[in-house]
Amino acid sequence: MKRVVVTGCGGFVGPHVSSALAKSGYEVWGVDLREKSDDPSLRRYFSCDLSQREAVETILREAAPGAIVHLAAQSSAGGLSRSLLPPSRGT
Repeated sequence: MKRVVVTGCGGFVGPHVSSALAKSGYEVWGVDLREKSDDPSLRRYFSCDLSQREAVETILREAAPGAIVHLAAQSSAGGLSRSLLPPSRGT
């Protein structure tokens, strides 16, 4: 079975990608900042900040994935709602 690591597996898109990969026969290992995950499509889950290089290297050595799907991103509170506002016209 091919193994895939999905970063950002707890975000908006991550669970959908993880589920699709698992349904296609991949063994999915997830990485996210959240403490835990109850996503049934994940074979393994790691709570990890991707800026922590040693932790990431440890996960990747253990996983030895055939692929990495990198969906992790830094979000800002209210960022989406601000981006949906019409641009200001300046005065």
